[in-house]
This record gives sequence, C-alpha cells and structure tokens, in this order.
Amino acid sequence: MQYRPLLAFVSPLPPEEGRAADHAAQLLPNLTRYYEIVCIVDQPEVTDPWISAEFAVRGASWFKANVNKFGRILYQFADSPAHKHMFSLLEQHPGAVMLHDFHLGAVLNWMDNSGYAPGTYTRALYDSHGFSALKKDRDGGRES
Repeated sequence: MQYRPLLAFVSPLPPEEGRAADHAAQLLPNLTRYYEIVCIVDQPEVTDPWISAEFAVRGASWFKANVNKFGRILYQFADSPAHKHMFSLLEQHPGAVMLHDFHLGAVLNWMDNSGYAPGTYTRALYDSHGFSALKKDRDGGRES
C-alpha cells in the first residue's frame, strides 16, 4: 500500500445544512485514495454513517493540540455561521481553502453581530476595501 499523508479536513459535515457539508460527503471518498483523513468539525454530531465509520472526527481544540501531525490541511469555506471557527484556525494554521462562496460577508456579519468575534466584519471590510467602505457601511448600513 502506498504512503498517504495525513490530511486535516476542516469542514461542516452532515447533518449541517449547506453546500459545503454536502460537498464534503461527496469529496471524502475521492480524497481517501490519496490521504489518511481526520475530519475536523465544530458541530455536536456527524450523522453520515460512512463518514463516522471511516474517519476520526475531532473538534477544533483537538486539532490545535495535534496540528503538527498533519502533512496537509484542507478548509472548506462557505458564507454561513457553520464556518465561523475556521477563520481563526486558518490564520493560525495555514492550509488550502476550497471556497464555496465568492462573498463571505454574511458569516463575517454574523460573527460580528452575534458577539462570537466582535469587530470581525469591520476589520475585514477595512482590510479589503479601505476607509471609504467603513464610512459607507456606517452611513448606509448593511444589507445582511
């Protein structure tokens, strides 16, 4: 059997709703040809019986404590609160990103307004578009 590097697959999984969770369930069988995989989630349970039987499923704190074991990290990002924990993980532990949405404003706005990560939306807006965007946001408000 050929050597397969250990991959941290950071993504919501079923029963989380959304394209990223559905895509993860479809992608994992193909990735197993090339990688040993540990699924990293931020959800109370994973209900897909094949995923639960084939892969270790761990949380973000376990991942942070064991990150040095991984040869690769793959993050699946979408514009949903289910991906809130991935921003800090990606910043601390860089990896490849599969981006399912062009715009991440809704999750950043949710992180800011919910108190999960206050100031997140404003910092991202300033970093990407500068001071004039902050003024427009303050004067005109947000859509989401």
